[in-house]
Parts: sequence; structure tokens; C-alpha cells
Amino acid sequence: MIQHNGKDLEQLSLEETIEFEKAMLKKVLAASKSQMSGPIIDQLNLFIMLIKDHKQQVLSVRDYKDKNKKEDGVVLDTEPPIETDDQKTD
Repeated sequence: MIQHNGKDLEQLSLEETIEFEKAMLKKVLAASKSQMSGPIIDQLNLFIMLIKDHKQQVLSVRDYKDKNKKEDGVVLDTEPPIETDDQKTD
């Protein structure tokens, strides 16, 4: 499990995720400058990809919540719509 400041990646907020991504990018840069082995850098890049994916998920959830502020969850309408006199187009 990937953790940052004692929290699992899935529990991080958007700001924490961005902070974590920056820290990992700095680590990759330092590893490249010190000419660490390829597998270590590849593993760091994999972690960065996972962090970026989590960041996209957080943004998607936030955008969805912004669009649907009035609803708490999924609402299924099982009844057909009722036509009123104002809606009839005869």
C-alpha cells in the first residue's frame, strides 16, 4: 500500500495528492541525478502513475458532486412522467 504522511493513497484529499505527487517527482529527479538503477526509477515512476490516477479519480468525484449538488446518491425514477395540461401538445 502506498502511504503519504501516515495515510493510504485512497484516503488523500486532492491537495495532499498533489503534494505527494510533487514529492515523488523530486525523488525521481534525485534518483536520476545520482544514477540509481533503472528498476528503482521504474518503481518510482509506477508510484507516480498510481498517484496521478488517484488524482484524476478525486477530480472526477469532485466534478460529479459539483454537478449534482442537490442529490445525495443515485436516484432511480420507476414511474412514468405525469403529463400536466401545460405539457400536452395536442
